[in-house]
Amino acid sequence: MVAYSIIYLTRQTSKYSPQRTPELLELYQFAVDSNTIGLNKFLNLQKYLNVITVACKSKELNWAIEFATEYASKVSKSNEYSIAQIGHANIDFF
Repeated sequence: MVAYSIIYLTRQTSKYSPQRTPELLELYQFAVDSNTIGLNKFLNLQKYLNVITVACKSKELNWAIEFATEYASKVSKSNEYSIAQIGHANIDFF
């Protein structure tokens, strides 16, 4: 159910209502807190970057930094450092 809500709000946020970004961040935070953000302990790169972007747009930079550092290994264990650098670069962009 959380995944469907995230998909719905992502579409709403990008097309019609950018003010719904904080709601989308709340869903992502819930998914992180309930450990349902990834599939089988794996998080794809696009979702990783989407979470960081939504957090930054919601002015939650500290949370974005924490997420980028902690969840880089869930994208790729072998490239954890590089993935974290990509995440932090996105945060620096904001």
